[in-house]
Amino acid sequence: PTSIQLSNSLIAENTGCGVVLGQLTTLDPDLAGLGDEFSYVLTMLGGAPAYFAIRGNEVITTSNNINFEQTPTLSFLVTSTDSAGQSVSMTFTVNVIDVNEAPTNVSFSPTEVLQVKSIQGRDSVNPASISVNSFVDLFGIDPDGEGESFTYEIVTTNGLAYDAADAARHPFMIVGSTL
Repeated sequence: PTSIQLSNSLIAENTGCGVVLGQLTTLDPDLAGLGDEFSYVLTMLGGAPAYFAIRGNEVITTSNNINFEQTPTLSFLVTSTDSAGQSVSMTFTVNVIDVNEAPTNVSFSPTEVLQVKSIQGRDSVNPASISVNSFVDLFGIDPDGEGESFTYEIVTTNGLAYDAADAARHPFMIVGSTL
């Protein structure tokens, strides 16, 4: 054999296990048209986990953790051996396509707002509550990294939209990215 071809070198991040990345074809001028069978061995390069494997002449995914933000390209070595025991090895690089992932969390800054309130005629400090006209900045946490924009909404504990009756009982509102 003189060369190996891979039919595809693009994969979307978070692709599931067992998905076919592409087909392998071996070029072997000694056996052209004779229907020779080839065996393939795949080795990941650069210390990457085993994201791919060989199934027949296909390269398939073995992980659903392919992540553009961590590794935008993945490389592996494929060795093709013909029935006569002759082999060729080639390196392939797969480009991981970034997918817009949902935000995973919201953080607040500051995490505590002090409120002075009168209890039985004495002033006390309660760090667990937020006073009227106090402001807390909201920050979305997104696996895609910086540069994302977010919209925020207050919802009730049962997941319904926050309405005027809720606002009367729980006087919070969001303006832009401020609570």
